[in-house]
Amino acid sequence: MSRSNSIAILYSITQQFIDFLILCCGFYAACQIRQIDIDTKEFYLMGASITSFYFSARLFDLYQLSSINLFLNNTKNLLLTWIGMCFVITLLLLATKESQNFSRLILFTWMTTTPVMLILSRKILASLRTKNRTNKTNIAIVGNTLTSDYFLKHIEALKWPWISVYGIYDFETNTSQTNKNIFSINELLKAAKENHINDVYITLPLINENKVEQLLTDLADTTVSVFIIPDLFLSNLMKSNWSDFAGFSIVSVYRTPFNGINALIKRLLDIVLSAVILAIIWPLMLLIAVAIKLNSKGPVLFKQHRYGLDGRVIKVWKFRTMNVCENGAQITQAQKNDVRITPLGKYLRKTSLDELPQFINVLQGSLSVVGPRPHANAHNEEYRKLIKGYMLRHKIKPGITGLAQVNGWRGETDTLLKMEKRVEYDLEYIQNWSIGLDLKIVFLTIAHGFYDKNAY
Repeated sequence: MSRSNSIAILYSITQQFIDFLILCCGFYAACQIRQIDIDTKEFYLMGASITSFYFSARLFDLYQLSSINLFLNNTKNLLLTWIGMCFVITLLLLATKESQNFSRLILFTWMTTTPVMLILSRKILASLRTKNRTNKTNIAIVGNTLTSDYFLKHIEALKWPWISVYGIYDFETNTSQTNKNIFSINELLKAAKENHINDVYITLPLINENKVEQLLTDLADTTVSVFIIPDLFLSNLMKSNWSDFAGFSIVSVYRTPFNGINALIKRLLDIVLSAVILAIIWPLMLLIAVAIKLNSKGPVLFKQHRYGLDGRVIKVWKFRTMNVCENGAQITQAQKNDVRITPLGKYLRKTSLDELPQFINVLQGSLSVVGPRPHANAHNEEYRKLIKGYMLRHKIKPGITGLAQVNGWRGETDTLLKMEKRVEYDLEYIQNWSIGLDLKIVFLTIAHGFYDKNAY
């Protein structure tokens, strides 16, 4: 682990400990202000609140190292975490019918004053980090490459005050085609031996194996920490992981995260979520079905052919919103003021209520609650020729909602750029899947609402 990462982790742990103290002290202070003795039930409530706070913090990346010094972004994540915690506690009190046993004044005082203290603590810690220069880490980047450009931009975007880029070094120091000041490898070795550099990050392509090997030999005569960043050919591919196969170390490139226990966890999560949601929405679905029958001629449900897991064709259920049921080789996307859409269908599509029957597909196992949105088969065949890696989104089951949708990429994809952005988020979801990410997307889908002005 690099020295800079160690410092970031230390600050993250410190902030988590400070947050814990504020949560406890804030609850105790609220009870004292309202002159109410702390009983067993208050301890249970405080424990449940703290647990849900840290669970919500995981969903909203509150303690993610990449944003630990970005005060404004951290404040936004903090408020989302706090809202999520309050939402969970409110549901818990209502579900257990214990809300009448707790003072609403205590809860209101605690829920309004504690986030202020949490924000202030972050402001103070951020100020201390800026002033503390004793743990300054000087890093050197080796390689005048596209990878080094991305790495440098990422470091600058982090704005970690303890990080300083000492220089960029390469075997070729010609700067005629670059705005960067490139220094020689000899200057790197000299700076390393004089203890001006703490960490060295090598971004040279694999073709420079001999040069890298010699550089590592030379740096072994210094005390710097050395890290190798794979070139973009590897790092841009779908999540590459080292693993062992038959005694060989291999890099997995195109893979699904849902193998073994992960597949079981994902399926159990889908069953629980879809069963709970269907138990809540079935009266609404019944009303919509009756309204469709009264509004226009035709079936209530429309079964669309879509590509599912591994590109196999599945049938996805939706409430019918058009006067026609197009499902062939040529499909025209719904557009603004589309004459095919019924008056009721327009409302159903705007509010995404037409997709409620897909929770039945989730129970059947052809869909997931969270995953890449399924496109018409005709569109799949079109875009797989235009967008690199398009079919990789079918390494997992398609979903009712997804990372692209909660980031604003819903509705009509009338340009190639819109579809490219969807695919980009779909692949990012596959690369970074976790239970927390699934729950975060579900929460954001509910928080953002189901109405979409771009849905026709």
